[in-house]
Amino acid sequence: MRGLPGISEAWWLGLKPWALLALLVLTLPAAATERWKVLIVAESVTDSLPSQHPAWQRVDQAIAEQLTAAGFSTYDKAALGLTLACAKPPCGNRPVADYVRWAKEQQGGIDLIVIYSITATEQRGPAVKRWQVRVPGRMVDVATAEVVNQWRGGEDELSDQPGGCGEACLRDWLADRLADTGANVGAVLAEQLGVYTREFVYQAQINGLALAEFDRLEAALRSAPGYSGGSLKMRQVRDMHREWLHTRASRSYEFRTPLGAGQLNVLLNGVLDDAGIDAAVRYSGREFSVERQGIPYLGRYLGLLLLLVMMMAAAWLARGYRQHEIALSRAGSPREKLAYLDRLSARGIPWLPSWRGRAKAWRERVGKVDAALSRAERAAKDEDFDHAAQALSEAEALEPQHPAVKALAEQLPRLRKAAALVAGAKDQQDADPAAAAHALAEAMSLDPTRKPALQPLMDTLQGRLRLGAVQQASQLAQSAMGQGHAYTALRAVGQGIAAIRGLDGMAAELSALRKLADQARAMITPITGPVRGTGLLERLRIAVDDQVGIGRGSVADTGAVGVGYKRASRIGKQARLLRDRQGLQVEDAGSTNGTQFDGQLLAPNKPARLHGAHEIALGGNRETGASGACRLNLRIPPGATNSAVIACDPAPLRMLDAAQLAAAWPSQKEDLSVVWLALADPVPLALGEALLPARECEQAVIALGYDNGYFLAPIEEGSPSGVRIDGEPVATRTPISAHAQLSANGRPFGLAAW
Repeated sequence: MRGLPGISEAWWLGLKPWALLALLVLTLPAAATERWKVLIVAESVTDSLPSQHPAWQRVDQAIAEQLTAAGFSTYDKAALGLTLACAKPPCGNRPVADYVRWAKEQQGGIDLIVIYSITATEQRGPAVKRWQVRVPGRMVDVATAEVVNQWRGGEDELSDQPGGCGEACLRDWLADRLADTGANVGAVLAEQLGVYTREFVYQAQINGLALAEFDRLEAALRSAPGYSGGSLKMRQVRDMHREWLHTRASRSYEFRTPLGAGQLNVLLNGVLDDAGIDAAVRYSGREFSVERQGIPYLGRYLGLLLLLVMMMAAAWLARGYRQHEIALSRAGSPREKLAYLDRLSARGIPWLPSWRGRAKAWRERVGKVDAALSRAERAAKDEDFDHAAQALSEAEALEPQHPAVKALAEQLPRLRKAAALVAGAKDQQDADPAAAAHALAEAMSLDPTRKPALQPLMDTLQGRLRLGAVQQASQLAQSAMGQGHAYTALRAVGQGIAAIRGLDGMAAELSALRKLADQARAMITPITGPVRGTGLLERLRIAVDDQVGIGRGSVADTGAVGVGYKRASRIGKQARLLRDRQGLQVEDAGSTNGTQFDGQLLAPNKPARLHGAHEIALGGNRETGASGACRLNLRIPPGATNSAVIACDPAPLRMLDAAQLAAAWPSQKEDLSVVWLALADPVPLALGEALLPARECEQAVIALGYDNGYFLAPIEEGSPSGVRIDGEPVATRTPISAHAQLSANGRPFGLAAW
């Protein structure tokens, strides 16, 4: 082989690792992240040593030892089935793709191939033999099939060949010197690989993340060490769908990074944890799979739900306190407000700060009310009613709705009246025992607490009444009945009853007097049947049957309500009043033009019950529903459900044509002056220009009733009314005989049969 002039062997021997670094074409970046797994391959090129030369094996071993010492993994080519010698020529200058394919076919995860060659040319000079040698090569990243570094190698000369060295010796000497060169090359490669920033290509399939979670994940990966623009590329988006308030999808990525698979796994898990994303990360080689676990933003959704619950709870509390405020404002008195607050405390509901201040003022006011009420009650008990009224007035001003205040305000007049009655009874007990006894009875009803103290005086007065008014009434009644004077007997009995009526303890005496009254009534034969009134009762027509006809007729029709209105059907065909145990009813009897009851047409033979006041219209029109001109006002007197007062209503007639009305109703004037009475229960009579059924606004003087005969009854038994029978005041229920002389305040009246 030819030597290389100008290059000394001493220069080659002094070659340092930093000098070999200058031979490298590319300068490698810093920050190693993952140790390389290296396959060292020798390649035959032009001027290479023969494949059988021991230098190949020694250089290969020297490079491997340096890389292994630096912490890199090197693979045994023989174990992988790759020998240094190739068929023809040995490992001849092959494409990089062949070496990459070899590496990928192995199971050891080779990721770097160091491909080197050895060239040696012998140079013969006049005095010495020199060898010109080079160890060029390149490094290939298996993952990308890219040449990450390459070097040409310097043309070094070796001139220290030992003398007298044969071919075998020369081969060993040259192999040893090339092994030293290989070791230096390996050391430089190890140093450079140690600071080389290796970039790995990863494929990642990320499934089920929300879009915003993808954004955070991409941002974190772009912030990873060694990231450069374009290192992260999204390849595919699929399975995008809406879920709740977010959108989920699956994406595939390609990511170039100097991080190793383990480091990237840690990074991904850290990013997912920091983002609150529950996901399972799996990887195999350079392929990652990320599966979202659970629901994205579940924490936020739960937080939102909790916030909504808290807001609803706050709104519920606010609403509850608003309702409590409304209830407090509606509470009528401070006492009721305090009671409401106490109920809230019992339920464990905290008070608002403002309630405490108001409660203090309310308690003070309640205390004043209770104090004033207590003074009023003590004064009333001492019968100091003026001071009681004054204290009560103070309590009413502060709390008018307090039950005790209202009760005392209602009770105080009764107590005052009871005290006055007691005082009056004591004053007149000798002069008028009956009046005194009634005064005491009323006082005890007004103030029951007085009964024990007043009962002895009541017993004394009742004893006097038994010996006085009762005995006198009994004797006079018996004497009068003996003489045939029944009305005198009834007057005496009535006065006796009036003296003791309503007094506890006089029931036996009252019963005896009533028996005497019944005996006196039995002596009288009362008037029966329909009658007309005379004197003060001249306008009155009375029917007493349980069925009273209403219709066309005249005021002279007995036991019926007869009017001269021509459009009405005759009596018995128009309408009728019916009496039963429950009271009175009215029904249409199948009239031609119908009967209207309070504006509604009555169906024939279907009665309507009477209560209070009603209007009955006769002679209308069934087809049009128009009311007739003849309208009767019918009313049931209070307490007399079996009696009715009937009169023609003049009001509607004022708007009708007088001539037409006169033709249709010739007896109009006479009919308007009459009052009909369907009589059973006693009907109160009021005295004016005439004696007629009393209205609510009028004061009755006597009551007229019918029970197997006519009778008069005082409005209050024993009270003076000015009504007399045969000169005797009517003091109790008194039958009216046919020949009795009746008068009211001296004005005569009577009942006459037709």
